[in-house]
Amino acid sequence: MKHPAFYTRLTFSSLKRNMSAWLPYLLSVTGTVIMLLIMRALSASPTLEELYGGRTIQRTLSMGVMVAQLFAVIFILYTHSFLLKRRRQEFGLFTVLGLEKRHLGRVLAIETLFTALLSTALGLLLGALLCKLMYLMILRLLGAAPQTPLAIPADVYLKTALEFLIIHALTLVITLRQVHTNNPIELLRGGAQGEKPMRNRRVLAVIGLGLLAAGYALSLTVQNAMQSIGTFFLAVLLVILGTYALFLWGSVAGLKAMQGNKKFYYQAKNFPVVAGMVHRMKRNAVGLATICILSTMVLVMVAATGSLFLGREDALLSRGRDARFTFIPVEKDDVPPVWNIIRKEAEKLNIPLSGEAGYRNAEMYVPREEGQAAYQEGEGNLFQSISFTLVPWEDFAPLYPKEQAPAPGEALYFSAYGKDLPDQYDKMGIPLRMVRRLEAIKPLDEERQALMETYTVILLEEDLGALGRAAPDGFAADLRYNVSFDTGDVDTQEAWTLVNNTQNKVAAFLMDKALPLRGKTTTFGSHVALERADFNAMYGGLLFVAVFLGALFIMALVLIIYYKQVSEGYEDRQGFRIMRKVGMSDEEVRAAIKSQVLLVFFLPLLMAGLHMLAAFNITLKVLEMLMLTNAGLFALVSLGTFLLFALFYLAVYLKTTGSYYKVVNSAV
Repeated sequence: MKHPAFYTRLTFSSLKRNMSAWLPYLLSVTGTVIMLLIMRALSASPTLEELYGGRTIQRTLSMGVMVAQLFAVIFILYTHSFLLKRRRQEFGLFTVLGLEKRHLGRVLAIETLFTALLSTALGLLLGALLCKLMYLMILRLLGAAPQTPLAIPADVYLKTALEFLIIHALTLVITLRQVHTNNPIELLRGGAQGEKPMRNRRVLAVIGLGLLAAGYALSLTVQNAMQSIGTFFLAVLLVILGTYALFLWGSVAGLKAMQGNKKFYYQAKNFPVVAGMVHRMKRNAVGLATICILSTMVLVMVAATGSLFLGREDALLSRGRDARFTFIPVEKDDVPPVWNIIRKEAEKLNIPLSGEAGYRNAEMYVPREEGQAAYQEGEGNLFQSISFTLVPWEDFAPLYPKEQAPAPGEALYFSAYGKDLPDQYDKMGIPLRMVRRLEAIKPLDEERQALMETYTVILLEEDLGALGRAAPDGFAADLRYNVSFDTGDVDTQEAWTLVNNTQNKVAAFLMDKALPLRGKTTTFGSHVALERADFNAMYGGLLFVAVFLGALFIMALVLIIYYKQVSEGYEDRQGFRIMRKVGMSDEEVRAAIKSQVLLVFFLPLLMAGLHMLAAFNITLKVLEMLMLTNAGLFALVSLGTFLLFALFYLAVYLKTTGSYYKVVNSAV
């Protein structure tokens, strides 16, 4: 039995020899620990929860934590597979020299434990320091002054450390399985054995093109935000599968075509490159497809969240007047007293009012399925019901004086997403003749944020009353009153006082009436000054998550490119050694390496740009639900994001190409 010190010396000797592969892996895992710790700490900190808008950021970060957890597992296992492949020959050599597999297992266990403890400890330490910086950035984003130091619960560190120790344990299990299931000869071969030719290439091409076309079609044909939610994830899945299939087919077809072109193939700069790529064509295709998918994720995510953050003022302006209230239930005679309360509260705060507007409305949900009741009230189902907002003409006319009034039994309607209603519509309880579909009707038009098919119907007061009498539980008595007005510039505290006091006073007035309705009074109020803080919190939280996840994806992208170049360098060095012996010069070696870069570099980036372009429409529809309707801004941010990413991608690839050249040149 060997002394434990022997295994320790062997472990660190092995790490030293493989420093070029192990160190990037260690740094990437450390970075992943840092990112996950920061998101988890900020999402769980009681200090951030006390800030206005802090809970919004925390909810957004909590969703980011779940994505980061899943990605951390995939990323570490995937990059570890590169490291494992790089060291297969070393494992084989150890076993040939007499080290039993159980002894090799001890060496690997010590190495994994050392890597796990070092990366986790560094990640937790640096993450704790960077948390304070991120906290200050959030305070600046929310416009808040630091009240108390950031408090991070102790279980945040424990959960993060435990998660990564489990992931490292998985890598150890996978490594031991590789060692124990392969004989020394297979381990010594490493990646020297070529891949078997791919069969059914035409079928793969048809499948890839079909999946990609289907994903693109879903993205390009989405017409509204209501459709975009369910369609988005399906389109993403189709595009990912199609990308892998196309890269597999395209890599094989392209390499076969290059080999068939004798003038191209039998050139010093092309022969070793193409021969090496044929040797590993499937792995090469999977690597390029993974780089393409990661690039697309970074591009779309950063462009979308960057547009939201830059366009938050446009989103605020699109919401209409400065202050908005909704009071439920309100009868026609209640309107003047409600306005008196609003004006008195504004006068107490010396806030001038202008642009005053108000209208009543009721809501109704009509099932899509035939054979059900004509209508249902309460919460509508996203997939089963159509929503109707009913507005009496008497309230609509002052806001839109140019519109012609409907006759009894007639109605006007508007819908941003719904189809044209039939001329005679009778599914709401009484028959109504839909005489005209209106254009956009602000401030009534808020349907871009609706999650279901929604119509605004304008009808006479007596017809609305008839609908109420036909509905169970006194439908007409459930009218709500929507108020909006401008206040000019007020600070957050003044806006909060106005909204809070107005809601309380109107609620007290409605309760005093003791209306025998549904036994419940509801008030809702908002102001642009408060919404600005909410928008900063929501969009800032999304931007933070995008930055963290984007950093993780980019870190994975860089590591995959680096390992791809280095591992391919070790595989190709024998070919370059032979070519050098038959007269290949150093300049020709460099030219061959540049040729490889030209053959594979532009494919993932160009395909990612194509994916980003195809996703523009569906992403914009999703952003509309978050109040961003400025397509021009989104287009500019998307273009800028792609150009910056392309420069970064080029720099990374050129840098890693230098690593490839060093590996090849050191062996020739």
